[in-house]
Order: sequence, then structure tokens, then C-alpha cells
Amino acid sequence: MCSQVSVFAYADASDVSLISRCREGDEQALAVLIARYAALMNSRTARVFVPGADRDDLRQEACMAFLSAVRTYDCTRSVPFSTYAATCIKNRLSNMIAASSAKKAQGLNQTVSFDEMGELPCSDSRLDPQEIVSKQETMNRVVRAIHEELSSYEREVLLAYLNGCSYDGVASKLHSSPKSVDNALQRARRKLKAVLFEL
Repeated sequence: MCSQVSVFAYADASDVSLISRCREGDEQALAVLIARYAALMNSRTARVFVPGADRDDLRQEACMAFLSAVRTYDCTRSVPFSTYAATCIKNRLSNMIAASSAKKAQGLNQTVSFDEMGELPCSDSRLDPQEIVSKQETMNRVVRAIHEELSSYEREVLLAYLNGCSYDGVASKLHSSPKSVDNALQRARRKLKAVLFEL
């Protein structure tokens, strides 16, 4: 049975602190970040239509863009992580629109594009009791999914990838092939998407 995450342990943690913990392999920090940004991922995918892609495809792309944002965010810059993550998701989905349009020789005018991105509200560290319980349940579901749905190899690959390793770097570290790493990340993405977007 996996350990339960206390929302209080991370309630006041900044995104930068959680990202640093993720890069050190802290699965609970990853769960907290995913819980914090699940609504952002859902809202971005709800605002776009890509011919030939279903909602699950869009959610997978948003999830991968978010994980990439966690992996590549530069804490030394003055851009808040929330803005960076939203931009990464928006760009990934926009690229998906462009690729779909190019494949089908359709113009971008046949797609429904994003609303203009506004500033994201800052999170208030003073949570009301209902919000605390809701966040606790969300984080527990994410941690359970990471532990129960992913194999130990998939967890290792995901955490190494989030730690900034390339496919080749993860393969070398885990004594496997880059193709095996790619397959493990794809499986992890499929297994976690149901949990991520039910939040």
C-alpha cells in the first residue's frame, strides 16, 4: 500500500520547491504539482479542437507538455511556473493543430483556437477546510495511481525523465534501450491520463 500524502506537508511549498523535489525523485511532490495544475490542463484541452484527434489525444499532449514544463523550467528566470506551464501546454496543442492541418492540407481557420491566455490567479496559501480535503483526496489519488498503475520500471523512467535525463540518459542509467524508455513513458502516460483528467 502506498503512503498517504499530507496536504499540509506541501500546502505552503512553492512551485519552485516542488519542482526541485520532483527532480530529486519525490513522487509526492509530482503528485502535488499535478493536482495543482490539473484544472489548467483540463481547461486548455477544453478550448481546442483538432481534426482527427479525440479528447484523450489532447489530454495526453497536455499531460506530456506539463511534464516537460516540470522538467525544463528554469528557476533562475523571473517567469512564474504557472505561466511557463500554461505556455508549454498552449504551444504543444498549437503544434498539434498545425501538424493536423498540414497533414490534411487544411487551414488553421477550421480549428477552434485558444482564448487569449490571461494571468493565472496566484494560489492562496490559506486554504479553507473543504479545499484542504479536496486537495488531499486529489493528491492521494495521484500518488496511488503512480504506485499502483505504474510498474517499478515505468516509475523509474518517469522520475528520471522528470529529473532532466534524455531518453539516452535514462536508458544508460537504467541499463536499457532508448526504445524501451520511450515505450515505458508512453505506457506511463496512458496509465496516468485517466487519473489526471478525472481530477
